[in-house]
Amino acid sequence: MKKLVYYHPSPGVSDLGDLHFPVKKNVESPIKKTGIGMCPAWNHQNSRSFTYYSSAHLQFDYDSESNRFRASTRDIQEFVQVISIPKEDGCLVFEIATVFTNFYWTEEKNVWISILPHPLTTLNNNFYHCGAQFNLSNWARDVNIGAIVVDPSQPIIINRGDPLYIIKFHTEDQNDEFDLSYADLNESKWKESTNKINYVRSAFGYGFDYTKHLFESKPKSKCPFRFLK
Repeated sequence: MKKLVYYHPSPGVSDLGDLHFPVKKNVESPIKKTGIGMCPAWNHQNSRSFTYYSSAHLQFDYDSESNRFRASTRDIQEFVQVISIPKEDGCLVFEIATVFTNFYWTEEKNVWISILPHPLTTLNNNFYHCGAQFNLSNWARDVNIGAIVVDPSQPIIINRGDPLYIIKFHTEDQNDEFDLSYADLNESKWKESTNKINYVRSAFGYGFDYTKHLFESKPKSKCPFRFLK
């Protein structure tokens, strides 16, 4: 049975131009034309997997000793937040948001979304996506870039059209198929998602355990955020 999922660039970035770059199903990749493309196991996975491509060009360099951005193609602090700097066994991590953020939603029940690193970003962009997974049916929300830097001494360079992460959808039935389509923003779901995030990040939401809402497959109780709708 085919499940329908939708996406739209995050609101508030229209001044940067057309940010729609199609998310493509992985079976449309050149690998399909090779011998691997004849493998039924490869087809089963990649007909349910999609690749997100960069919507714009971005380049920046970061000096972890002075904790400053050295160069960028834009006002970088509008787009990039430093999550951690390399100390001892740690690594340099950025959150790259806004211009590289899509909002995903579905009307289907119990659809999970997994965000996985794309192998080419390590080679071409000097980072890989940290990855994530949650129940999209429970909480429609933005997905941005959690970038783990490969070589902190080298810049991050992203060109429009670069593959940045892989999306996989799944349900209890691993044979379910998925159609991911660009659509006009669902204002209701966007507002609900924004209200939820604002709440859990506020003083009122301190200590609130929202993990069940993100990860429970079959909620037995009413939505804990019902009052925010």
